[in-house]
Amino acid sequence: MKKFLIILFLVLNINMFAKDYGPWYVGVDYGISFTDSGVDSTTGSTSLNEKNSSYRFTLGYKFKNVKYIAMELQYLNFGNSEIRGNNGDTFTIDGKTYIFNADNVSLKTSGDSIGSSILVDFPIDNDIIPYARFGYHLWQFKTTGSSSVGNYNGLSDGGNIFYGFGTKVNLAKRLDAKIEYQNLEITQGRIQLATIGFNYTF
Repeated sequence: MKKFLIILFLVLNINMFAKDYGPWYVGVDYGISFTDSGVDSTTGSTSLNEKNSSYRFTLGYKFKNVKYIAMELQYLNFGNSEIRGNNGDTFTIDGKTYIFNADNVSLKTSGDSIGSSILVDFPIDNDIIPYARFGYHLWQFKTTGSSSVGNYNGLSDGGNIFYGFGTKVNLAKRLDAKIEYQNLEITQGRIQLATIGFNYTF
C-alpha cells in the first residue's frame, strides 16, 4: 500500500505542470467482495461470513500509439471474512470435515493485494465504453483466531491471475464513472468483486 501511494504521489506531481491532459488517470472504487473459502457445509452453531465491503485504488496509463489499450496498477483491500463455532461443531472443505475442539472459536481473515493488468476498451460511442481486463496480482492474508483455549495468528501470501469486465460512462472531460466485476484467483479459492467508482484523467 505504501509503495503504491508513493508511485501515485510522484506521478501526480510530475503531471501538475502539464498544459494538456496526459495519458495518466487515477481511480477509486468501493463495492462488495465475496470470498470463496471452499467451505461446502456446516453443522451445529457454525456460522460463516464470506461477504465483505471492499475498496480499490488504481493508477492507469492510456497508450497513445495503441488505441483502446491501457495498463493499470491497483491496490485492493478484500475486507474481512469469518467463521465461528463451538466444541463439536463441524465444517467441510472440498469433502474433508473439520471439527471445532473448543468453545467460542472465531477465525477472522483479512487480506489485500497489489496487481497490474491490461485493459481493452470496446467503445459503443464517446461516452459509453465497455472494457475487459486481464492481469496478475500478489495477495496477502492474515488470519487471527481466538477460542476458550487460546489464540492463533497466521499469514499466507502468493500470486495468481485475475480478470474482469465493466463499463465506463463519461461524465465530464476528465471524469468517468464506472461499474466493474472482477474475479481474482487465490491459492485456496477465489474472490469475486463488484464495485462502482470514478476515474480522473490528468
